[in-house]
Amino acid sequence: MPQLQSFIKKPSRLLIILFAAACSLPFGCKEEKKAEPNPWTLAYAGQYLIREAGQTSRNVSQRYVLAAGGNAELHRLERPGRYGEYRLDTIVRGTWQAVEGRIDIALGEDADQLLETFTQELRPVPTDSLAIDTLWVNGEQPGRTLELLIRF
Repeated sequence: MPQLQSFIKKPSRLLIILFAAACSLPFGCKEEKKAEPNPWTLAYAGQYLIREAGQTSRNVSQRYVLAAGGNAELHRLERPGRYGEYRLDTIVRGTWQAVEGRIDIALGEDADQLLETFTQELRPVPTDSLAIDTLWVNGEQPGRTLELLIRF
């Protein structure tokens, strides 16, 4: 009996290693799966200004904030007058995804969800004849466009 008590008080190194290996075996063998990020979502992530018929309103500004993770927000800013400060009026959250030359945005709840698709068009920059500007045009409303303000 004294040998058993000394064995319990001072276990052998082999027993410790076997116990640790047995405990970690079910958990250590699983490889964590990571989703590959969409390269187009990473390339097109940024803040975009929404223009109606090529123009913006003097007192209302609408912007899409498209995060690289796939989250989207529509920010509506208002100001009381021409020289007033813009204040955030509403935020609508949703998701977005991109493929080459196209951005799909889904905002709001399932019942009244806003879906928009923008396609890429290239145009010359008016101030520089050698530069090309990217414009995103809504397929259903050709007058509704996006202009990139900040790339993330």
